[in-house]
Amino acid sequence: MKLSVFACAMMLTLPCAAQNVTGSLSGTVLDSSGQVVPGAAVTVSNRATLASVQLITDDRGDFTANGLQAGTYSLLVVKSGFKQFEQPGIELTAGERRAVGNLTLQLGAVNETVTVTASTATVQTVSAERSGLITTKQVTDLMLIGRDYLGLLQTLPGVADFSSHESPAGFNFNMSIQGNRPGTNNLTI
Repeated sequence: MKLSVFACAMMLTLPCAAQNVTGSLSGTVLDSSGQVVPGAAVTVSNRATLASVQLITDDRGDFTANGLQAGTYSLLVVKSGFKQFEQPGIELTAGERRAVGNLTLQLGAVNETVTVTASTATVQTVSAERSGLITTKQVTDLMLIGRDYLGLLQTLPGVADFSSHESPAGFNFNMSIQGNRPGTNNLTI
């Protein structure tokens, strides 16, 4: 009897999804004619920690760097017969899967470098996930009604707050995030 109750309890438990704190960067390396460049060496470097990941593009010219901590990264692409390609200032937040798009190498000597300094607005094309980051500056600069830290969630895209801030002190969380019902949120601190 005890074994069957235990077995039923185990079957009814739902798997728990953990919050992902690392992100990934992916992209495709092309030459100036739009052809893929397999075998190019890609270095993804975290500017704050100086940690770097070394990758080689596959047969389709693609690369993916997984397990990256949130921070600012730079990319360096090197291939014999091409100028080095460098793209600094790539912001990555926790859990973000960021595609940097097509990186075009130009013909030339390896000791020549092409540095991309302008960037376009980032659009998440890798998955339907949405994420946001509340910065330390926002936490210190924004005024919060009743010092309610959950009010910071309103600064993120896709968050609608239906909470009554005039209610007496206590836990009052009634937000819809990305169109989900207000009661389906999970907060982990």
